[in-house]
Amino acid sequence: MLTLWIFPATVNCSYLNIFSANPNVAQPESWYIVTQIFTFNVMEFVGAWCGNKPMFTIKSIAVIKNCAWLRILFVATFLLTDFQATPLWLWDTDAFKIIDLILLAWTCGYVGTLAAKKIPTIVEPAKRTMVCAYIGTCIAIGILFGTFL
Repeated sequence: MLTLWIFPATVNCSYLNIFSANPNVAQPESWYIVTQIFTFNVMEFVGAWCGNKPMFTIKSIAVIKNCAWLRILFVATFLLTDFQATPLWLWDTDAFKIIDLILLAWTCGYVGTLAAKKIPTIVEPAKRTMVCAYIGTCIAIGILFGTFL
């Protein structure tokens, strides 16, 4: 849900100075949107891939929950970037915008995958089918909304 709230609005609200400063780039806003969507999709895939690898797996459910809660920090960073808050030398730089997007997308894939793998193991066996169906439904709805946005 966090990604659904932040990402589409940020893509339409900001820009990269790389594209705006180059007179040879036609329609810099369009290139910004394409670049952001491509970067997000690739990094979310990489995060999900890492979440499925045993060497990147976090064993503790508490750590996974805390990582999910820490993702709320992206709300602040994206809002400060979108509204060009001071100090501009931080929030308005291309490097910060790109790194922030990469971290948002990677944690989205990684934490989501870990949660989908671990949560059914802590639920009592009689409710696992219902929990797995709920997780699958939420993932499918997220993908569906993402395609329309």
